[in-house]
Amino acid sequence: MYDFQYDYIKVKYGDKGKLFTDTDRLCYEIKTEDFYADSSSNIESRFDTSEYPTDHPAVTNGFPVGKNKKVIEMLKDEM
Repeated sequence: MYDFQYDYIKVKYGDKGKLFTDTDRLCYEIKTEDFYADSSSNIESRFDTSEYPTDHPAVTNGFPVGKNKKVIEMLKDEM
């Protein structure tokens, strides 16, 4: 998680990427036009897309469906 926060989010978004926490999860607020388009080149190494439906906006931006299911340290979009 440290690597993702400081080597990816802070480098790519600076102050436009903020990390929030609650009792059992981490959440990001990222101010950008299209997060999925920004992240499409890093999908294989950073995100769990196993539950995206085929009409999800990420899929139309090149995210492959069904990648990294239950792989430790992969981030999951729950919004």
